[in-house]
Amino acid sequence: MDKYSSFLFQNGIKQNIIEFGVFVATPEVGAFGRAVAQVSRRRIGIATLHSLGNDGFAKAGRIEDLDLLITDQDADPEAIVRIEALGVKVIVAQL
Repeated sequence: MDKYSSFLFQNGIKQNIIEFGVFVATPEVGAFGRAVAQVSRRRIGIATLHSLGNDGFAKAGRIEDLDLLITDQDADPEAIVRIEALGVKVIVAQL
Protein backbone atom coordinates (compact mmCIF):
# COMPACT_ATOMS: atom_id res chain seq x y z
CA MET A 1 0.00 0.00 0.00
CA ASP A 2 1.30 3.43 -0.88
CA LYS A 3 1.42 6.14 1.75
CA TYR A 4 -1.85 7.96 2.28
CA SER A 5 -1.83 11.55 3.43
CA SER A 6 -4.87 10.93 5.65
CA PHE A 7 -7.17 8.12 6.59
CA LEU A 8 -10.71 8.92 7.65
CA PHE A 9 -12.58 6.61 10.04
CA GLN A 10 -16.31 6.92 10.38
CA ASN A 11 -16.61 5.05 13.57
CA GLY A 12 -18.04 4.26 16.93
CA ILE A 13 -16.01 5.05 20.02
CA LYS A 14 -16.72 2.75 22.93
CA GLN A 15 -17.72 4.18 26.30
CA ASN A 16 -14.47 3.17 27.96
CA ILE A 17 -12.36 5.14 25.49
CA ILE A 18 -8.96 4.39 26.97
CA GLU A 19 -9.48 0.63 27.11
CA PHE A 20 -11.53 -0.09 24.01
CA GLY A 21 -10.96 2.53 21.29
CA VAL A 22 -12.32 2.86 17.76
CA PHE A 23 -14.84 0.33 16.48
CA VAL A 24 -16.37 -0.38 13.06
CA ALA A 25 -19.12 -2.64 11.71
CA THR A 26 -17.18 -5.76 10.65
CA PRO A 27 -13.82 -7.45 11.30
CA GLU A 28 -12.90 -6.97 7.62
CA VAL A 29 -13.47 -3.22 7.82
CA GLY A 30 -11.44 -3.15 11.05
CA ALA A 31 -8.53 -5.01 9.43
CA PHE A 32 -8.63 -2.74 6.38
CA GLY A 33 -8.77 0.36 8.59
CA ARG A 34 -5.78 -0.77 10.66
CA ALA A 35 -3.73 -1.52 7.53
CA VAL A 36 -4.48 1.83 5.90
CA ALA A 37 -4.00 3.74 9.17
CA GLN A 38 -0.52 2.24 9.59
CA VAL A 39 0.67 3.82 6.33
CA SER A 40 -1.19 7.13 6.73
CA ARG A 41 0.42 10.33 7.89
CA ARG A 42 -2.79 11.52 9.58
CA ARG A 43 -5.70 9.59 11.04
CA ILE A 44 -9.04 11.39 11.30
CA GLY A 45 -12.12 10.00 13.04
CA ILE A 46 -15.74 11.09 12.72
CA ALA A 47 -18.08 10.23 15.58
CA THR A 48 -21.52 11.78 15.99
CA LEU A 49 -23.37 11.87 19.28
CA HIS A 50 -24.90 8.54 18.25
CA SER A 51 -21.56 6.74 17.94
CA LEU A 52 -19.49 8.52 20.61
CA GLY A 53 -19.74 6.35 23.71
CA ASN A 54 -21.59 3.50 22.00
CA ASP A 55 -20.46 -0.06 21.56
CA GLY A 56 -19.14 -1.29 18.24
CA PHE A 57 -18.49 -4.71 16.78
CA ALA A 58 -14.93 -4.87 15.44
CA LYS A 59 -11.96 -2.98 16.83
CA ALA A 60 -10.18 -0.77 14.31
CA GLY A 61 -7.64 0.87 16.61
CA ARG A 62 -6.88 2.86 19.72
CA ILE A 63 -8.48 6.27 20.15
CA GLU A 64 -5.10 7.80 21.00
CA ASP A 65 -3.82 6.76 17.57
CA LEU A 66 -6.15 9.32 15.98
CA ASP A 67 -4.70 12.72 15.15
CA LEU A 68 -8.09 14.39 14.94
CA LEU A 69 -11.65 13.54 15.93
CA ILE A 70 -14.61 15.43 14.49
CA THR A 71 -17.89 15.22 16.40
CA ASP A 72 -21.04 17.27 16.79
CA GLN A 73 -22.21 19.76 19.39
CA ASP A 74 -24.49 17.22 21.07
CA ALA A 75 -21.69 14.74 21.81
CA ASP A 76 -20.99 13.87 25.44
CA PRO A 77 -18.74 16.67 26.81
CA GLU A 78 -17.11 14.30 29.31
CA ALA A 79 -16.12 11.93 26.50
CA ILE A 80 -14.63 14.85 24.56
CA VAL A 81 -12.53 15.88 27.57
CA ARG A 82 -11.29 12.30 28.02
CA ILE A 83 -10.35 12.03 24.34
CA GLU A 84 -8.50 15.35 24.43
CA ALA A 85 -6.62 14.17 27.52
CA LEU A 86 -5.26 11.34 25.36
CA GLY A 87 -3.70 13.91 23.04
CA VAL A 88 -6.30 13.77 20.28
CA LYS A 89 -7.41 17.10 18.84
CA VAL A 90 -11.23 17.31 18.86
CA ILE A 91 -13.26 19.56 16.59
CA VAL A 92 -16.90 20.05 17.54
CA ALA A 93 -19.03 20.89 14.50
CA GLN A 94 -21.84 23.34 15.15
CA LEU A 95 -25.04 22.24 13.42
